[in-house]
Amino acid sequence: VDRVLDVGAGTGILSIAAVRLGAARATGIEIDAEANVVAVRNAEQNGVSAACQFLDGDAALLAPLLGPVDLLLSNILRNVNVTLLPAIHDAVAPGGVAIFSGMEEGEAQLFRPVLAPAGFVVEDEVLDAGWWAVAARRVP
Repeated sequence: VDRVLDVGAGTGILSIAAVRLGAARATGIEIDAEANVVAVRNAEQNGVSAACQFLDGDAALLAPLLGPVDLLLSNILRNVNVTLLPAIHDAVAPGGVAIFSGMEEGEAQLFRPVLAPAGFVVEDEVLDAGWWAVAARRVP
């Protein structure tokens, strides 16, 4: 994986993990500027600040401008993921993967059906302690 985009980056943990696991570059988008201050500090403490960038702003506007990316990570609420799906589609390279998490088990039946119309095919799903995540590949 060359480029990773972390939508709703929070404290930057997913961006940091992506770089630590081999991504060449990770960019996090977070609407909360205070969280980005923490994300920058966390990247510095983990020795990956040169490969991590954190931007303040609305992912619906920024994500398409930052693509195409190989991998997009979105650990946010289901309703926000649904709203962001067009921007996420535009940010992920054809054949790239988006991983959506931060949703409760019962939300799977609500989120799964919106993926295909948005141009994604489910690749894998994980359920852990009531939390659900799904990896979906963008249709080329």
